[in-house]
Amino acid sequence: MFNKMDRELANNNNNLKEENNMNDLVIINEDNELITTSRKVAEVFEKRHNAVIRSIRNLECSNKFYALNFQERYYADKSGKKNKMYNITRDGFTFLTMGYTGKKAAKKKIEILEMFNKMDKN
Repeated sequence: MFNKMDRELANNNNNLKEENNMNDLVIINEDNELITTSRKVAEVFEKRHNAVIRSIRNLECSNKFYALNFQERYYADKSGKKNKMYNITRDGFTFLTMGYTGKKAAKKKIEILEMFNKMDKN
């Protein structure tokens, strides 16, 4: 069952533009923190969301780091089915995407880190 916060987060994520708009990647969560989501990482890096979820689950990091940087959430898809996603902090994003390679991935990582930094200053 969704709680109110899950519904709001799901609605916010479902309202994000379908295009890879970098301005939509970083959002402010209910605790006023800058985060992204596994869904946005999948979209921007052009990966299947289930592959991003699998990568998150298979990260070789401490339980403490994992708990601080990857918050399991749920969203409702178009059919109403409840699906898993993660809220990801800047550190979590950096750790997760370190393994993404290639020119395109490098460019995306730099753009996203610059966005985090810009939003952090505001």
